[in-house]
Amino acid sequence: MKKPPDAEASGGFAVQGDQFEFSVYGGNNMFVNCNIVDNTKGLFLGEGGNHAHGIFNGCNINHNTDYNLYIQNVSLGENFNGCHFYGDTIGGLGKIVIDNSKGININNGHIDAYIEVINGTNSGLNYISNNFIAGTYTTLNGNGLSKLVLKGNFTDTSPSPLNTISSVYVESNRSTPQSITTGDKLIFDNELFDLQGAYNNSTGIFTAPYDGLYEFNLNAVFTGSGLLSSNSFIEVLKNSATYQYIGLTLGGSIALLNSTIIIRLSATNTISFQTSFSGSGLAMDTVGSFIKIRKIE
Repeated sequence: MKKPPDAEASGGFAVQGDQFEFSVYGGNNMFVNCNIVDNTKGLFLGEGGNHAHGIFNGCNINHNTDYNLYIQNVSLGENFNGCHFYGDTIGGLGKIVIDNSKGININNGHIDAYIEVINGTNSGLNYISNNFIAGTYTTLNGNGLSKLVLKGNFTDTSPSPLNTISSVYVESNRSTPQSITTGDKLIFDNELFDLQGAYNNSTGIFTAPYDGLYEFNLNAVFTGSGLLSSNSFIEVLKNSATYQYIGLTLGGSIALLNSTIIIRLSATNTISFQTSFSGSGLAMDTVGSFIKIRKIE
């Protein structure tokens, strides 16, 4: 039986040290045990006849300068099973780009590369799942991250913080004590993760990148004198207006804040946490003071 003209099966090939990308257009293509390594450009997957619904199995797509993988205008998806994508900088050398595409599934491989997702009229859901996040270059960017689902990814010590419903995840703590008077915003200045750049660790303001339901896990330790439970509390400000109050737990010379709140936000809504304290010499301590924010719906 003659196979259709867009169908191809290739295995055991290498593209190395070249000046041009390895390009695939059209569907029903399968590639196994391939090396696309040390090129100016890596693998480009583009629209064509019946695009794309092909498979890459067990391929190394590593250390290509401009990008390791660029997927553009693909409407029928593509599977990357057991593939490795190793980049070379946090800023994007050797990056993975999913541009105006849907149905892309990258699973059961290794990733250490900048990932960018670009929305377009053809955009839909894409999955990155069950991969070993091998180093420090895997960060997310782009206006299409709400279409990206990340599940089951892991590092050498723990589940990856990339495993979020919509890639909105913030984790930040306090690097030095913050002196506080009433009306000050709590500022967690030491950013550990912020997949969308949604939290300003200079002002303490979180700006929702998308409509949805957000969970705020807030923990802080305050020191000083004269902290009274009757008139010391935290105001939750939504778009600079009081949304709700959070009480403190007193423990001798310290006060503790431990609260999880869930708020439905529209894109560009802001949330911050403002003190209403009595006392003197007040400060938020470094130990046990952190904020975690994630989109849960």
